[in-house]
Amino acid sequence: HLALTSNDNQAIQAKQDEVQRLMAQSVQMRTSTLRQVAPILTPDQREKLAQLMERGGHHGRHRRQAS
Repeated sequence: HLALTSNDNQAIQAKQDEVQRLMAQSVQMRTSTLRQVAPILTPDQREKLAQLMERGGHHGRHRRQAS
């Protein structure tokens, strides 16, 4: 939205940098959580988790409907 309403390149760049930092932080947190959880999962649970991650579903929400 900022890029569509602002001619301030510095503000746009700052927002882009913020988004990139937050995305990197999200990946780090997800990786940390998986490292903590994986050792206590059964092999079946690990397989199901791997399948969920391949499909991109990690919270059971925002599922895409078939076309």
